[in-house]
Amino acid sequence: MMFQPYIFLHFHLLHYANYKICSFLNDITLGRQKMGGTIISFTAIEFPNEELMENTREIFNVEMRSITERLKPHGMIKFHSSRLFLPENKLMVGNWLEYRDIEAFTICDEIWQKNEEELAAKYGDTFADVKFSSYRGQVFQDWT
Repeated sequence: MMFQPYIFLHFHLLHYANYKICSFLNDITLGRQKMGGTIISFTAIEFPNEELMENTREIFNVEMRSITERLKPHGMIKFHSSRLFLPENKLMVGNWLEYRDIEAFTICDEIWQKNEEELAAKYGDTFADVKFSSYRGQVFQDWT
């Protein structure tokens, strides 16, 4: 059998990529990964029906505009909401936020916590059947 350099190169590239990914994940697990880059927050909001989703639109417009003005000075750099296309006919909106760094996220997260308490007191019954799922992370690769 003849030696095929492209197979050898392909194998080494895959091995190197696997090594880098495992090293990165291991560093995160052991707490060695520095959180110096952009921090993201994604919250999925699931509504039980279209009527409730439409009825809360104005509440979100007013309240999210207000909190945006409070977060910007502390390092929030992007905030947008999207209607999610999903199977199973789920009605979902997603909020995507970006923060300058971990310090900005920490300060803004405190503002969010206080805001959530205020919103719960103000609109608790309105959002009783709405499900919120939040995810946080760090941008470690930008493909744009």
